[in-house]
Parts: sequence; structure tokens; C-alpha cells
Amino acid sequence: MFFLGGRGRGAQRQCRVHLPEYPPLVTLAGLAGFRPVQNEGPVPVALLSLPRNPEGLGWTSAELATWSEGARSTVIDETFREFVGRPSHAEAGTPGLWTTGALTKFFGGDAVRVGYAIAPPEEVEAFQRLHSIVLDDIPAFFAASALALLADREPIARRVRALFNRNRAALRQALPAVPSIDAPVYFDRAPDGDGDGLAQRCLRASVLVSPGSLFGDPTGVRICLTRPTFRRDLARYLAVRGGAVPAEPASEGVPIRAARPRRGRPPEREPGDRHRPRRFGPRRRRPALALP
Repeated sequence: MFFLGGRGRGAQRQCRVHLPEYPPLVTLAGLAGFRPVQNEGPVPVALLSLPRNPEGLGWTSAELATWSEGARSTVIDETFREFVGRPSHAEAGTPGLWTTGALTKFFGGDAVRVGYAIAPPEEVEAFQRLHSIVLDDIPAFFAASALALLADREPIARRVRALFNRNRAALRQALPAVPSIDAPVYFDRAPDGDGDGLAQRCLRASVLVSPGSLFGDPTGVRICLTRPTFRRDLARYLAVRGGAVPAEPASEGVPIRAARPRRGRPPEREPGDRHRPRRFGPRRRRPALALP
């Protein structure tokens, strides 16, 4: 984005985005000197996550071409692409199309600070000069960790996709109107249109969701399908939102083990606390929908 940001001035400093959108992308556009807009027409850059975050939707090539029409350059964050095994948009070699990604989601490599940016064919040489001047080398530990994750890609893919498919099926069973999603996130529109109000009610019930206003759309909340306990978490969420509780499915052949509960002393009872403390046994945390 900073590489592209040095090419426009005045009205040409606009960046088309599509809300709701992952907040760091919109923030990055601003830091690179662009003004995020949603209007059609000529713009120097169009920026979006694909599959969509927080909506979880994949777009066809025709949908992408229609949305990005009029943009000299299009930047796609493909961080969630691996969950359904979609090929990278970089493979097409489309002029003006940049792709980026990281190992933080599909591979769970939050501590491995390695990502990638693939320039379109006509920009490779110029971007390589910038890369060699302004970017630091990847520390050896991070590079080795990234290579180790990629070497185990197939067993990781089987486990992660089995969990995602199971949780996606549970979501569509509970909310039949949910479209087919390509990422372990979904932007659920609140029945009354007040996503932030729904997020507050979830918070009071110890159900963790992300308010839609964070993504530029206050009409819904983002829920994540990343945990082995998602079916139970979803039932807690639907108890707040309202909806059918999904039934327990048959085994899908790939075991997904939930983390063991942490053991510890029962919590002390505070003045005015209406909940009785647990007298013995493991201390169990109240389930919550977790953000990736």
C-alpha cells in the first residue's frame, strides 16, 4: 500500500473498500495516505479481504472484476484462502492485481511473523527494489518456523478443514439462511438491526463476539468458527440472539479434541455475587465464541 501510495495526489488519493471490512486493512489504507471510499468510478487502488472478513464469503472472478472496475490496482488479502483450498488470485497473473497473506489463521502461526506480498507481473522489478531497501530480513527463527509449518501443510489442512466443515455445517443447520462461506467467520445480522446492542447482550452473557461497528457496519456481529467447542458456543450465542439450537452430528472421521479444563481452586464468593462458587472438581470456564 505504501508502494502504491506514492503515485497519486489530491483526488487520486482514494482507496475503494467494501464494508464491512477487516479494520487493519482500512487503517492501513489511511496510513499509506489514502482516503477509504465506497463509491464507484476511477480510483488508484481497491483493497479488500477475500474470502471476506468478517462475512466469510468468497467471490467469483466476475464479482471481483465488477467490484474492482475502474481501479488501477487491486490489493487482495488472502489470509483465509486455505480454509477451502482455493487457488491464489496471483496465479492468474492479472495486471494490477496484488495479493497478500499470512500464516496466522489457517496455520495458527500467530507467533510466526511471516507473510507474503505478490506483485503483478509488471510491478515485480520495481517492488523488488523497494523491498530490498526498506524491509528488514526475516529473522532465522521465524523463517525456520514458517518452513516447518509449510512442511506439515497436509496434516494441518486435514485437521483444520475437518473442524471448519463441522462448524460450518452446525452454523447452517442453526441458521438456514446463512450462505455458503469460505472462511471460519460469519457476519450475522442482528434480527432488530442493532448489532452493537446484540454484542452488548452477548458480553453480559459471557459470549464473545465482535461488534459490527468495528468493521464499519453496526447492523451485525462477527462470530468465528475456529474452536472445537463451536457447537456449544453457538448454542449459547443463539440463546442470546434467538434461533434454533443445532443437534449433535455423527462422527466425521477426524477427531477434534477440545482442550482439557484447567484445574485450580474454586473462586471466592464476592459480596453481592448471586452465583454459588464451585466447591470441588475442576474449574470450568464459561464458554465463549473466540475471535481469531
